[in-house]
Amino acid sequence: MNFKVKLVRTLSAAGLVLATCTGVAFASIGTATVTADNLRLRSEAGTGAETLTMAPKGAEVTVEEDAGDGWYKVTYGDTEGYMSGEWLKITLADGTVCRPAGLELLGDGREVLVTLHEGKFHQIKRMTASRGSAVCYLKRLAMGPLRLDESLAPGQYRPLTVTEVMKIGGKM
Repeated sequence: MNFKVKLVRTLSAAGLVLATCTGVAFASIGTATVTADNLRLRSEAGTGAETLTMAPKGAEVTVEEDAGDGWYKVTYGDTEGYMSGEWLKITLADGTVCRPAGLELLGDGREVLVTLHEGKFHQIKRMTASRGSAVCYLKRLAMGPLRLDESLAPGQYRPLTVTEVMKIGGKM
């Protein structure tokens, strides 16, 4: 990832910083369906790790946690390992289907950096609730390729420049 406040992995990503009010509980995030023809379940998060088994297209796995850098700790059958989120269609515990999101712990872990590639209704709140936490504060840092103006106070706004409108696919 190139700018982390490197938030943006694709042009449609939005980055947010949030502070959680409680610690993380150990419960699954939800389930996921394999979208690749065959997806390797690996011993560690990374393409160089040992392949434990293969899951065919359409196989369902239990998503235990976000391992970072687009990888998820999952359980497939009786085997626990890691799969690339690029090839998983994630379904949250409440049934909401969404693309994978990145999660990076900051400092003592009470603050995190979230990278979304799409946003669903209260997705961040539901994601943190599924892990036993609540959102106390949420701040958007970017929308796609557009980095938000840090000089603006909360609640302030300004018109977008022509260049900014073009960055987000608008026409002038």
